[in-house]
Amino acid sequence: MTGYQITETVLQEGYSTRRPPYFNSQDYNHWKERMKVYVQLMDYRAWIIIHNVPRPIPNNNDGNKLVKRASIFDYTKEQLDIKLTNARAINMLYCAISEEEYKKISMCETAKAIWKKLENIHGTPSKLRKLNPNQLLKNLKMENIELVLNDLEKVLNEYNKFRKEKKIWEIELEEYNKLIYEKKD
Repeated sequence: MTGYQITETVLQEGYSTRRPPYFNSQDYNHWKERMKVYVQLMDYRAWIIIHNVPRPIPNNNDGNKLVKRASIFDYTKEQLDIKLTNARAINMLYCAISEEEYKKISMCETAKAIWKKLENIHGTPSKLRKLNPNQLLKNLKMENIELVLNDLEKVLNEYNKFRKEKKIWEIELEEYNKLIYEKKD
């Protein structure tokens, strides 16, 4: 029993440099930063694939667009490297999320698409990120109550708008997942 408790304590979330941080729909911003560092540590090229606009697989040597290949030997080394790095990044993301989160991103084909979808679902809306809390405090100290109230009203409006959009998206996603899983049965 004692050995089990020690193993459980050592392998608890946050103690392993080999396992990715686990995300179960709580505290997304904290998980995102930890995951960023984890991916960079494991394979920096994977982070570049996740963070940057997905780089398309280069055209064939003859200049024609790339088509799906029947054999792995039909790809160039550069094309295979991009596919492998994307697959590695996707695997790291899959290993870091709960089954519930997986259902939300299972249709994504690239690591960038997975990261972006998680950001859209759980992240702070960009308009809220742009509001400067320091300016709010400065206005409050200068007793510009009217400015503070206007800024707070903007924050609340953006937050409420975000909540409504997120709720609509969650309902649509839930209906879509039901359709997919009904077809599989």
